[in-house]
Amino acid sequence: MTRAADLPEAIRWHEGMLLAPQHFQQASLRQEMLVHYHVQAAAPFHWGVRRLEINRNLLPGGVFRVTELEAVLPDGLPVAYSAHSDAPLELDLRPLQDQARQAPLTLHLAIPAVPPGGESPAGRLERYRPVRGDEVADEHGDAAPTEVPRLRPNLLLLAGETPPEKYVTLPLARVRFADETFVPAEFVPPLLTATRETWPTKRCSELAVRMRQKALFLAD
Repeated sequence: MTRAADLPEAIRWHEGMLLAPQHFQQASLRQEMLVHYHVQAAAPFHWGVRRLEINRNLLPGGVFRVTELEAVLPDGLPVAYSAHSDAPLELDLRPLQDQARQAPLTLHLAIPAVPPGGESPAGRLERYRPVRGDEVADEHGDAAPTEVPRLRPNLLLLAGETPPEKYVTLPLARVRFADETFVPAEFVPPLLTATRETWPTKRCSELAVRMRQKALFLAD
């Protein structure tokens, strides 16, 4: 949860100021965190998974690979991932066989957290990584299209019940190791929406059917 003390202080802009990329980075970060600060006051639990698909063919052999993902992380960052257009987002589970044999292993989506106050000390984990952007046309003139460099969330996967505090995390799945193979364990990740196909909706529908059947039985 974002606290007011975690927000970067406003930049003191003034005439003749020598500008550096950090000025714009901090201004952008402050705006993003201000939005999240106010949103969480109105909707404290507005985070979770909207869409998640994994490669189920690789899981038995010990590789948890995400193929499609759309989610909002607990710090308010929306993320989208597709294996068709990005580097693999996967975790090798084979070194964790003993742990998964003893108890189900929780797998988390993770990204480096923003330090309190927005400070960026040397040697920190990069929250974003640079990617090449497409050419963008001038919307208000006749200037030539320009390639705009972009930043993409530096996503990774972690295993364990309590991930390190230097990351913002979102639990995606649980797996266990049985009969010399990795299999999914019963788990429902935090959801932003509950569609007809999601587990909570199905369970509620099943419960409603059973209640109606019970009511009809008692009425007879």
